[in-house]
Amino acid sequence: MPRAFWAALLLLCCLTPIQAENWANLIGEHLGFLYDSHGCLHFTPSDIYLLVKTVPKGARLTIKGYGETSLPAGYEQAPLFRTKVNSPADVAMYAGRFADEKARLVVYPKLGWLFIVINERPIVKAQTLAGPERPYQQVFSVEPGGEIKWDGALSTPTDPGEYTILGVTDHYLSNAYRDITIVPFGGWLVKQKGTWAFQNDDRKWDQAPGFIAADLNQPSGQQDENFFDVNLDQAGRITAARWGGNDFGKYALLWTKDGRNRYPELGYAEGQLLYEQIMLVKDLADLLAVPGPDSLDACLARNENFKLYRAVYEFLATSGEVAAGKLDPVACSYVKLWNGFRLTAADRTNIADRVEKGFRARQLGLYNFVRDYDNAFDKDAGWYTMVRDHWDAFRDLRIKLRHDFDRARIYQPADRVRVVEQALNERLEFRPAVLTPISPGL
Repeated sequence: MPRAFWAALLLLCCLTPIQAENWANLIGEHLGFLYDSHGCLHFTPSDIYLLVKTVPKGARLTIKGYGETSLPAGYEQAPLFRTKVNSPADVAMYAGRFADEKARLVVYPKLGWLFIVINERPIVKAQTLAGPERPYQQVFSVEPGGEIKWDGALSTPTDPGEYTILGVTDHYLSNAYRDITIVPFGGWLVKQKGTWAFQNDDRKWDQAPGFIAADLNQPSGQQDENFFDVNLDQAGRITAARWGGNDFGKYALLWTKDGRNRYPELGYAEGQLLYEQIMLVKDLADLLAVPGPDSLDACLARNENFKLYRAVYEFLATSGEVAAGKLDPVACSYVKLWNGFRLTAADRTNIADRVEKGFRARQLGLYNFVRDYDNAFDKDAGWYTMVRDHWDAFRDLRIKLRHDFDRARIYQPADRVRVVEQALNERLEFRPAVLTPISPGL
């Protein structure tokens, strides 16, 4: 057999240990808050992928009212969709079944569940976050001095009613938010002859929106928007990157009231959540593939992000008394306020008076602004505890991967991390782990 055949076979062996785990369920359990909705339905990235790939056009969708909090018999025991799928064959099986047996979707906004039902029997369910129970205005930020920047769009309840599925897309383009959605999530942005261009859905290059170009022209690490797989030149300037700032993420489920026109609300994974999953996978790949001792402490010490996640966990576990220097002091103060931890004089300085008054009066926009700091800390702490609680399995996987990489003569740490990262991303969409290039030269 030619050397290329054996190299491919050995590489497949490297990926085999990753195939066995249901990574979509493991990571889905630890992604944390799905992010507030303006009225759409929010899902985890793997759950919206499953819905987009299996729910047939024309399927009935029932969105219940917020007052409906009692589930029919058997609904609560329905399994999570992502726990029943582990391969493209499983996805195809459910797609065929849902089409043949006329499955319908039922959403309980107050309870946070979407059920797929056949003949009045729930087959699977997916976690969802609907719009707020009552309208309110979200807070974008609080500037130094206490000036509050409010969201221009009102957050409203998800409309109850009877709908049908109109279709699906892997790139939702919003008329209202065209500049942030015209670049597909994960699409390459490349600087060509001094101009930033992005690869569109036809794999052609168009000029990038001005605010994205201006952000990419800032020194590396000072970007306001989300980018990943960033390429730098010898001077440290960004030359290419993937776009992670599309608010609607990658996949979207669309429905209709009249059978022809798309309803304003839709289902998707919030772009910030998808971006967080991508960055978490990069950190997990680093933990699994970098050389060195296999103890939890040794591996975490080599990863700056997981050192931060552990510091956040210790801050919460000690009611805010232990705060490593790398934690944002303003964020720490708001988390203390949310949890009722002891506030110091420095905390009082960090917390804007108007925000605290609105929080204590349960003014929803300001109350949720404080809550969001706690949600962010909970996410970080949760990613640390996920690794800590599963370290025996992670350690065993590290050892197996190291052995297989050695056999395949893949020695460079960066190459090993890249293989694991891409394998994990494939598994999060229930595909076999494969290796493809990470570069804008498509």
